[in-house]
Amino acid sequence: QDLGRSHYQQYGVPVGGVMDQSALRMINMLVGNEENEAGLEMTIMGPKLLIKKTTLLAIGGADMEPLLNGERIPLWRSILAEEGSMLCFGKVK
Repeated sequence: QDLGRSHYQQYGVPVGGVMDQSALRMINMLVGNEENEAGLEMTIMGPKLLIKKTTLLAIGGADMEPLLNGERIPLWRSILAEEGSMLCFGKVK
């Protein structure tokens, strides 16, 4: 999800976008992206993700108990995830 697209309503396309715009802006800032870069928005229960390429990531919003290789990682911080790492989320608190 990104911040939505507001120039296409005349064609029947809704603005859409993330529900938590401030969280998207903050996590993009934490990793050096433009504020409207897309992010993965989750609710209720998160996925298990295999990191295919070393990347800088940030997690914000509701606490879904994120784990990187089995270790709890903090919200609202930049985290370097190495290639081959497993990023797992639990249920929203």
